[in-house]
Amino acid sequence: PSIRAFMEASEMNGRPADMPGVQGSPGELTWDAQQEEIRTAPAGERLLVIAPPGTGKTAVLCGRVQHLVVEQGVNSSNILVVSFTRTAVAEIRSRIEGFIGSAKTSSLRISTIDSTAWSLQQGFPAEESSTGSNDWSSSDYDLSIEQVIELVGEGDEDLMDFLESFDHIIVDEAQDVIGVRSRFISLLIEKLGEGCGFTILADPLQAIYDFTQDGEGADPVALLESMAG
Repeated sequence: PSIRAFMEASEMNGRPADMPGVQGSPGELTWDAQQEEIRTAPAGERLLVIAPPGTGKTAVLCGRVQHLVVEQGVNSSNILVVSFTRTAVAEIRSRIEGFIGSAKTSSLRISTIDSTAWSLQQGFPAEESSTGSNDWSSSDYDLSIEQVIELVGEGDEDLMDFLESFDHIIVDEAQDVIGVRSRFISLLIEKLGEGCGFTILADPLQAIYDFTQDGEGADPVALLESMAG
């Protein structure tokens, strides 16, 4: 499927939807035309959303999940949401609960990239967990990701069956996904089932890494597009 790119510039109308801790349902938020197009796109669509602060990326992410689950009938257990930090994962989970309730959120797979790779490498479903990896260093996670990349590249049957069970994958804060993590996400996307879509959200201006200094390339937008396939 082709990739649709969105360059969002307008601010969320109404209350500040991207303030930490703000809860709400779609009925309490006003979506502009582009946000609504992203939120309501079919599950099989492949979207790249690049937007600066204040444009409601987190609210759109939550609204996207709500529409997939409630309006499109996607099983929440077949949706994977990954972000860069555990703090972001916790906030996303909390806010999604305000959109679809705790029962549906509990079966939604929400995790950091490192935890997703660790879970896949261990042979368990991807979900955020503090068990078994508290003492891991960054190099430990890097090695785990490299091992999963190798397994996916070899076409491990059980792992491929698991990846093909997803109907949609959402990658948040993708501007911070570089190096081995970028290769991991790119490979996951490459190996998704034919009908599986994805939504990649990013703000290159908020990248915590210097793309011009770390050898990943001087153009973060080009990097994100490469990640999206």
